[in-house]
Amino acid sequence: MNKKSLAILLSILAVLVFVGILAGVQLVKPVEETGKEIDFVKGHMGGNEIILLFGEQVSKDMSKKEIIGKTVPILNHPNIYGDQAAVLYRIKGENTIKPKIVDRSMREYVPMCGGFTQVFGKALMETDLANHLGIEMNEGSTIKYF
Repeated sequence: MNKKSLAILLSILAVLVFVGILAGVQLVKPVEETGKEIDFVKGHMGGNEIILLFGEQVSKDMSKKEIIGKTVPILNHPNIYGDQAAVLYRIKGENTIKPKIVDRSMREYVPMCGGFTQVFGKALMETDLANHLGIEMNEGSTIKYF
């Protein structure tokens, strides 16, 4: 890795850590959701509550209809409740995940949102989320999303 790439990576990490300080994160597990226990991390950024879920607990079938159908009820009362949920799938490869972000009000996927990025970064630093996702948190390591 050249010096310019390292400088960019460190700048991004510094912003995530700084902004993550503004976001609240709590790890709560397990929760009853229609008779099924599910692990999650709940954080907030401003007025938005972002829920991080493990894809294999939500749906092994990664079809859009299946993921949205199982995620929207989790976002509503009396369940976990939140504005968006990021269903995180581990992808083979070093530090690679595939987040599927579902919005409660739109009942649709949304593009990558800043709230997710901030809550995810803070959760990686403050909880055992990295271990659950198989992400190695070493100096200079990067996380790939797609």
